[in-house]
Amino acid sequence: MAERYFTSGDGRLFLQKYGSGPANAVTYLGCHAIGGADKAEGDVTPMWCPSAKGYGSYDVVGTYRGEESLPTTTVTGKLGLVNPILNMRCEADWHVHLGKCGNPTDFDQGWEIKYIFANGTLTNKSTDDLIALNPGDRSEIMVNGDLTAEAFMEVRRMNLAQKAAAEIVLEAVDVVICDAVDCGDCGDPSDGCEKIYVVVVGSGAGSPGLPAELVYSEDGGLTWADEDIDTLATGEDPAAIACAADWIIVVSTDSASIHLADKGTPGTWTEVTTGFVAGNAPIDIFVYDPTNIWIVGQNGYIYYSNAIADGVAVQNAGDATTQHLQAVHGISSRFVVAVGLNTAVVYTEDGENWVTATGTGLPAATTLNTVWVRSEYEWMIGGADGRLYYTTNKGATFTEKSFSGNGAGQVRDIIFTPTEDGPVGYMSHDTATPAGRIFRTTNGGESWYLMPFGPATIPANDRINALAGCVDPNVIWGVGLADDGSDGIALYGSG
Repeated sequence: MAERYFTSGDGRLFLQKYGSGPANAVTYLGCHAIGGADKAEGDVTPMWCPSAKGYGSYDVVGTYRGEESLPTTTVTGKLGLVNPILNMRCEADWHVHLGKCGNPTDFDQGWEIKYIFANGTLTNKSTDDLIALNPGDRSEIMVNGDLTAEAFMEVRRMNLAQKAAAEIVLEAVDVVICDAVDCGDCGDPSDGCEKIYVVVVGSGAGSPGLPAELVYSEDGGLTWADEDIDTLATGEDPAAIACAADWIIVVSTDSASIHLADKGTPGTWTEVTTGFVAGNAPIDIFVYDPTNIWIVGQNGYIYYSNAIADGVAVQNAGDATTQHLQAVHGISSRFVVAVGLNTAVVYTEDGENWVTATGTGLPAATTLNTVWVRSEYEWMIGGADGRLYYTTNKGATFTEKSFSGNGAGQVRDIIFTPTEDGPVGYMSHDTATPAGRIFRTTNGGESWYLMPFGPATIPANDRINALAGCVDPNVIWGVGLADDGSDGIALYGSG
């Protein structure tokens, strides 16, 4: 297929006032345009030393990069009764859609490639002459704004493909990408999306008696390997996976413990039971950094660790809630939210003391499967009732966000990538059939569309249990149960 190229006439502009978020509407700006993006990546400066090869000459012994700049551009529109450029006071997201076909006013589906100036601030505003003194001087009046954004990102259409079919033979329960961009200075080069780790349940007793496994790739999913998690006994399955520094951390409710392996030796496991209380087993984990790790579990127990190899300590012994906590996520070493059975929602604002969010708007006695914290005030929660909820006031009230097929099946996971509060996010949902689905948002959850784009279909599956993203907003991994009800499945989304 020949490469597609666009002209400036193929572009359309959308505005999302106050930036990305589930409560912030998107507006089509029909008589507006936006200039090119300008972003300095940092000048390269050489480091010199006198050459040992001869007098009067010098050798480059190294280089260093200068400071990056924020992306800038210029927004232009025709002066009319409504002038968003002149009246803009706060940050906003500016969405540039490019396409040849489709409806240019369709925010979710009417583009082939798009660019987002995220959290943009208008630093200067101007207009053309407002009055013509002579008949021949009359012309349209243009409004101009100089824009500085926090980020400039390219968003592409994505397809979904199955990976690691030979290695994932039983249900996959969780996935994580543990990687960072490396240009080869500190090891093998990586684009930050190469190292993928999946945990798979065992088959229990009987023949062939397959143990729980770690299935992983270190080259972005081109090749795969698998290792038994041999510290899990027969009948003990993993519940969640995370990374902290060089540790791979597997949480198991069945074993009431965590299991650690070094990323360099993923087949060598150590079980850690220190700090866990009998009858209050762990269920999910959130790693902010290697010294701030929370694990939530049964009966509202919340554990904390600042050195995971040494174990955990009880931070909350079911005082905020006595319900099983199913999921946990945070944005800092101080602000973390956990959700669970019977509509339990608890949070901490200081990293230690937990309180219950008693806001209205959530249904009674519903299991909450997943939570994503975008800011201290804005959270998104998915339920076993197949619905998606959000708050913009720190849990004082919750509002349901509709999407295609909501109210059936379950919402199982929500993530945003590459930043917690950015415009691009993903959600896994399964229908009552059952059939697992992945939705995408490019405006912070204000609207969601079903993947993949266009006539393609998602590989058949019963459910997608977990999602993982990386530094590229156009890369997503989802893992779950295949459509035969027994095999596992891993899906790779890319654009």
